[in-house]
Amino acid sequence: MSEHVWVSTPQSLFETHFGFGWPETQLSLQERADAYNALILDSEKGMPLPQNRFPQTLETQFTPTPGDPHKSKLPAKLPHFVQWTCPVISKDIADVLRQFDIGATNLYPVAMRRADNGTTYDQDFVILNVGVAKDTLVPDQSRGLKEYKLAWTFYRYRSPQEDGLAVKRSVLDGSDIWLDPVLRGGMFFVSDRLHDALSNAGLAAPLAFKRCRVT
Repeated sequence: MSEHVWVSTPQSLFETHFGFGWPETQLSLQERADAYNALILDSEKGMPLPQNRFPQTLETQFTPTPGDPHKSKLPAKLPHFVQWTCPVISKDIADVLRQFDIGATNLYPVAMRRADNGTTYDQDFVILNVGVAKDTLVPDQSRGLKEYKLAWTFYRYRSPQEDGLAVKRSVLDGSDIWLDPVLRGGMFFVSDRLHDALSNAGLAAPLAFKRCRVT
């Protein structure tokens, strides 16, 4: 059994955030805000959510700005990972995940649409709803964590680094993908075997994995 676990960490917004969201024609501004807020709270609990909680199409108002490094760019082809309220991953990554034990995790197809010209990207994407939660973190043995105390205690991984997070040995059992509800910010964990498969397929880099120490 492998002694490694990997956590997917946020990447540069400039590289992975393209302003996608619920199409404005489908929901009012207040409805979109309510849907976002509810989804942010529930998606980080590690629970399976029904498909009707997610849009079938994500739309962006961004427009291409070739040659201007100071404006948000919309590429001709989207990368394998796109930042949204939940991770949006390519079908290529999803196909690798389906070869492993993903428990109650859902992979919901989503179309990626450009509002400026009304076209949809000729690429297949899915919204990743991680539906497995594990008691994972060992905070007092981890580095780079920032603790927050509100109605409950939670953490954000502010300085991701190799072997920065310490995780419990018990997480080596069960599903190959999961999250810990006390770690906020859309991060999720994968087993060493799943990470190896993604790496061998050339698909690990888009998810910006950092290795974790098993205690």
